[in-house]
Order: sequence, then C-alpha cells, then structure tokens
Amino acid sequence: MPKPQQGVAVAESTKRIELSYLFKSNIILKGKERHCTLRWSNNFNQDLGSINIHTYFKDDEKWIELSYTFTNNYTGYKSKEQYKVYLEGVPSNLGNGEVYYFVCPSTGRLCRILYSAYGSSRFKSRYAYKFPIYYRSQVCSKSDYWNTRYFKVVEQLEKMKGKRINSHYRGKATLRRRKITDKEIQVMMYDKLRWGILAGRLQKLKSF
Repeated sequence: MPKPQQGVAVAESTKRIELSYLFKSNIILKGKERHCTLRWSNNFNQDLGSINIHTYFKDDEKWIELSYTFTNNYTGYKSKEQYKVYLEGVPSNLGNGEVYYFVCPSTGRLCRILYSAYGSSRFKSRYAYKFPIYYRSQVCSKSDYWNTRYFKVVEQLEKMKGKRINSHYRGKATLRRRKITDKEIQVMMYDKLRWGILAGRLQKLKSF
C-alpha cells in the first residue's frame, strides 16, 4: 500500500458518529423519541466541538436529526447545519432480529459510522469522500507499525480486564476469559516484534 499523503483523515481522530454508541448509550431507544448533545474531545481532554442529536425510533419511521454549527477551518466561515439521517434494518445473519445501519445522506450507502472529514460540513460514510479515511495503523511508518498495534491491544485488554468476569463455568473457560487470553497472547507477540525492530535500530546506530 503506498504511503498516504500529508493531511489525510484518520478514523480514530476524525469527528464521527457511531451507531453502536447511540444504541449502547440509549440515545436511540425502541419506540422512543429523544434529544441529547454529544461532545468530542482529544487525548488532552480539550473540547473539540459538540452536536445536538434528535432521535426517532418507532414503527413508522427511524432516523436521527443532526443540528450543529460548522466552522470551515480554511475560511473561518460558519454555517448552521440541520438534517436527518435515516436508519434501515437488515435481517441478522444469526436469524435474530435486525441489524440497523445509517443510510448515508450523500451516497445512500449503508454504514455504521458517519464522518465529518476533509472540510465536509456534513457527516457521511467514509465511502462518500474523494480521499480515503485511513485507520491509524495504515498511516504509521513500517518501523512504528508494531508499536501502534501493541498499544492498541493493550488498551483493549485493559478495558476487558476492567470488568468483573467469571473465568470458568462448569470447568470450562468462559468466552470472555478466552478473549482475554487471546489478547494477552497478541500483546506478547507484538511486544517481541516492536522490540525486535528497536534492536535493529540500535544495531544500525552502533555501526556508524
């Protein structure tokens, strides 16, 4: 994969609205109409903006309405944005109910995450952009790839271990315990790979 250009959008640091989060946080509730405000912040807890969300999830219609002020980072021009994004249910492959998706307001394509990137005043799917929205692991250098993977899995593992679990049931490891074990193995593997790369760097420095 070619190295992406400078100034590319990275999914993890781009303003986005995740449908799974709206359901888990009860911002979308079956048979209900709700209002809330979402805020974004960076790793230093600095405020990056907010958005008002009106959700409607009933038999006749299912949608979210977004309302916010958009500021163009290049011109400083501000505009008031307000529009609906409809939801569409698709039968689950497990045969248990439906899985819901956003209908991208730009392409009509189904998606689970909406992004505001590359100066777009509206949230839309990653496929609606002319330029790709990368994942962090795609834009890091080869020498930093395993470092990125290592810290990502460590973060996931810490979240999993933060929840109280039963390690075994009827003499067998529970599914969550098995998942934690898999993550622990990944951490050890990535740790060896990243330190192997570091050792290679040090060896090169010694040769000068």
